[in-house]
Amino acid sequence: MQEEFVDQFISFEYHITGPFATAATAARGAWYGVSGVPAVRFDGKYAVDGAQSCDQVASAYRAKILQRLQETGQTSPVQIVASYIPLQTGIPISATFRLVDPATLSDLRATLILYEDNILYNGKHWNHVVREIIDEDVELNQIGDEATVSRTIPVDPAWNVAEIHAVAFLQQTSGDRPIVQGAAVPIGDFALTFARNVVSLPEGSGEALFEGQVTNVASRTDTLTIALESGFAGWPATFFLCGDPSPHVDPVDLILGPGEGCAVQVRVRTDWVREMRKGLLRATSHRSTRTSAEKAQVFNGSHSVLIADEDWDRSDEEPIAAALAADSLLYQIWDSYHAHGQDSPGFDDMSDFDYVIWQTGFYLGTYTLDRFDMDALMRYMDAGGALFLTSQQFLNSQAEPNQP
Repeated sequence: MQEEFVDQFISFEYHITGPFATAATAARGAWYGVSGVPAVRFDGKYAVDGAQSCDQVASAYRAKILQRLQETGQTSPVQIVASYIPLQTGIPISATFRLVDPATLSDLRATLILYEDNILYNGKHWNHVVREIIDEDVELNQIGDEATVSRTIPVDPAWNVAEIHAVAFLQQTSGDRPIVQGAAVPIGDFALTFARNVVSLPEGSGEALFEGQVTNVASRTDTLTIALESGFAGWPATFFLCGDPSPHVDPVDLILGPGEGCAVQVRVRTDWVREMRKGLLRATSHRSTRTSAEKAQVFNGSHSVLIADEDWDRSDEEPIAAALAADSLLYQIWDSYHAHGQDSPGFDDMSDFDYVIWQTGFYLGTYTLDRFDMDALMRYMDAGGALFLTSQQFLNSQAEPNQP
């Protein structure tokens, strides 16, 4: 059975300049770089040098992606099974590359990359900053052949381990150097997730429920300590495990076999005080020692409102915030310019809020919303969210009448 290409990971190489030039440029050199503008390669084969408008470069990128997908039939003869564990003491990472379909593959190099997101530098947040590259030559000749690359990477004190992620890919290093297969590398010990991280109780004095799942994704049995922390500033809170109706306040050790999961639920009892309060549910692996927490935030006595402050360094959001406060509505502000490195909120950032007020204030630039913003907002509305858009001349910036 052929492996599908992971099309979310269309491989790319950047010519890195400035403060974040790292081992990537030292190891690779300025492969196809053009100083000051991006040089992007798709699946190792096709280059697009430079960039103009978002629409133009998106069209160029899309053509190369479709060309490569048509060449391969959207399948690959190689399967990647990989994992990493982001620990403060060192990051173990391993990837096994297995030939699952007949193919002639020569001059193969397996590559693992650790990168960091959400780095604050000069008042801006940076994503996908390469921190480590591991590669070695491998051979895959017959169906069933495997090659494994494993390392434990020392952690630089400057890294935020919670923001470290990993990818793996297999590339031919001769000819036009195509990528054979690529994959995002998942965390390899356990996963803790909530369906929602924000819950509103508009009437106040109620019970907020946060439902989720904890899963042992490792190949061995593990014991996870589950603990409720930062206890909602005095509101009574308990958690429940695996459908057991017994409430817990103190930490609980939970034994999970390989691949076994357990439903988790946090219940918060509020009063009549109108305010936002937060808590954490934390899980810690006894095997890996890694800890991970899910945030839980309650809007009590109000709907949950997110103000997307997209006016760069202006303060056009202030009258909106003042009006909400005067009407006793609780809100959070996503300040793209000052706090998020000019990144707009994505769907995941907005999805839990009852209302999103997206404001660009004074008209700036050709587009007040780019296509990524529009896609995120459409997903938010399709999921039942309520959007208020305040944006001077937004419709005038749309080149096509049928654009969203």
